[in-house]
Formats: sequence, structure tokens, C-alpha cells
Amino acid sequence: MLTKSRRYFYDWLAIAEPIAPTTALRKKAGRGVGKYSAPVPGQPQTQNINKPREKGSITDDMISPVRAKRDVWFINTVPYKGGHFAAYPPLLAETCILAGCPKGGIVLDPFMGSGTTGLAAKRHGRHYIGIELNTEFCSLARERIGGDTH
Repeated sequence: MLTKSRRYFYDWLAIAEPIAPTTALRKKAGRGVGKYSAPVPGQPQTQNINKPREKGSITDDMISPVRAKRDVWFINTVPYKGGHFAAYPPLLAETCILAGCPKGGIVLDPFMGSGTTGLAAKRHGRHYIGIELNTEFCSLARERIGGDTH
């Protein structure tokens, strides 16, 4: 995801992940002063989960069931039967589109290939612009996305 602007659209909640069950248990447990109660080098303050607190001071209704998506994404590959050798999983495009483009917005794919990004954009109510030099790949993308241009 790229942006030239200091102000840009980012919907972290659209790609949020559920928290681990152990996270809720750790938050509800008490925490004394220890080696983790000090800030980690490079971070301005102690992580909330490591701050000293009394057991029971955090209740279930205070704990968010989701967390922000992490830096490393685990996305499985999926087969593509078309004649393109480098088609990537639609979930990869969907994740970026949901986080970085509002509904009705425009997604630009400068290397359209088999049309994975256009397909994901169309599925999620976004418009898309695809650029592709190879006319065979243009045909693959049109066939894969289907319908009129969006």
C-alpha cells in the first residue's frame, strides 16, 4: 500500500484480527512490578498489558475482542487455472483494499496481470483501474472479473 499524502484513508478495523483467548486471561490477571513493567527500549511507554494492576481491575466488557493486524500476514496460496504464472491469492488484495480504500473508492493496479486486484475491488464495492501491457493477460483479467468494467 502506497500513499503520497500525509493524510490518507486507513480502516484498521476492517482487517482487525480476533485476540487470543490467553490475551484476555492475561489482561484480567493481576500484574506486579517486575522486569516487564518498565518500557521496552525503543518504545515510549510500557505496554498496557504489562502495567501493574490489581487482579479483577480489568473485566470482560473492558477488553476489545479484536486487535490491529500485525506486520506479518499469513495468507495461503490458492490455485489459479488461467494462463498466468504469477497470480497471487485474492485475500492478499482484499486485505489491502479493505484497509486502504473506502467503499466507492478507486483502486489502481499498475500491473493488472490476471485481474486479482480488480476482482477483489469489485467484490468489495470499489472501482478499479488496471494497467497491463500483455494483451493475453488483459483477456484473462476480463474473463476472470466478468461483466462490464467497474
